[in-house]
Amino acid sequence: TITARDNTILRLWEPGAPCYEERREALRYAFAQSYATSVSIEPMLEPEHIQELVEELMNHVNQTIWLGKMNKTSERVRIDSVELDNDLRRIREAQSDIMIRTIHARLRHHECIRWKESIKKVVGMPLAQQPGLDV
Repeated sequence: TITARDNTILRLWEPGAPCYEERREALRYAFAQSYATSVSIEPMLEPEHIQELVEELMNHVNQTIWLGKMNKTSERVRIDSVELDNDLRRIREAQSDIMIRTIHARLRHHECIRWKESIKKVVGMPLAQQPGLDV
């Protein structure tokens, strides 16, 4: 899971998790050792920079890159700081339907990209008929 490049954002949303550079290096190492490599970018914590993240990682992915929105934020996120409130507002704006359609338009030509249900619903793609059979 590599949800952002900005370590400040990662520390806010994923405290105690590895920094971006460590995650990227682990991916590069696994790829160089001929392991099957995939990346989950769900939730997209930096949707406004998702194209750059995908392009930076894609040369080290031989399977798939999954993209998905941050879902049910009003139910799942307990806002306990101004910093979190501000960042959640940024994410909500950056994953608006218009922005999701823009992300999809920019990245849909990449064969390794897979779209989670949260994005498929916005762009009008068919949903998987059975769990685990999404492509």
